[in-house]
Amino acid sequence: MTLLLLRFPHLAPYVQPLELRIAHEVKGRKITLIEANHCPGAVMFLMQGKKGDAPFTVLHTGDFRYKASMLEQLRDGEEYVSIDRLYLDNTFATYAEDFPP
Repeated sequence: MTLLLLRFPHLAPYVQPLELRIAHEVKGRKITLIEANHCPGAVMFLMQGKKGDAPFTVLHTGDFRYKASMLEQLRDGEEYVSIDRLYLDNTFATYAEDFPP
């Protein structure tokens, strides 16, 4: 049982654990959890579906610590997945911070 369900057992019907680095089908879309290299259990969500008839891919990062090996999780065979939207949900996303381009 997850820690979440120990604290909030009434959520059990709505919680489904998902494995990392495996594409899961959720309402006709592929959702892949990618290790975020942040606090234990932190993940990024790669969501792949369609917008109209065209493929559409979103990466939602949450807080993460970048390391080069993370890019390997964005491969589909020999090619990298094309990201249409990137959502950086970052604690330090202020104008006072100086991040590289």
